[in-house]
Amino acid sequence: MKNVRAQLSNNGFTLDQIAEIEAGAQAGLDVSKYADREFLAIQMRQIRFGLAAGLDVSAYADPKYDWFQMEEIRKGLMTDLKIELYANPGDCFWNVRQAFEKLVEIA
Repeated sequence: MKNVRAQLSNNGFTLDQIAEIEAGAQAGLDVSKYADREFLAIQMRQIRFGLAAGLDVSAYADPKYDWFQMEEIRKGLMTDLKIELYANPGDCFWNVRQAFEKLVEIA
C-alpha cells in the first residue's frame, strides 16, 4: 500500500484524494471510476459511496458536478427517482436539492 500511496502522490493526487482511493480499494470497489485528479476528494467520496451501494455512478461521476449535486443524484438513484429531471451540472446545488425534494414528495 505504501508503494501505491507514493505512486499516487507522484502522479499529483492530494493526500485526501489518496485516502479516498485507498478506502475504495480496501472495500474492493472499482476505484478507476474516480481515481482522477480532476475530482476533489469530497467528490470521490460521493462516487465511492455510490459504488459501495451498488449504484451505476456514471450518472454523476463527472467533475462538472459539485459534491452537493453528486449527493442529491446519488440519493435519487438509491430511491429510483428520475434523476434526469434534476441532474444538471449547470444548476446550482440549491436548485438540484429543491427538484430532488419535489420528486420525493410526488413519489
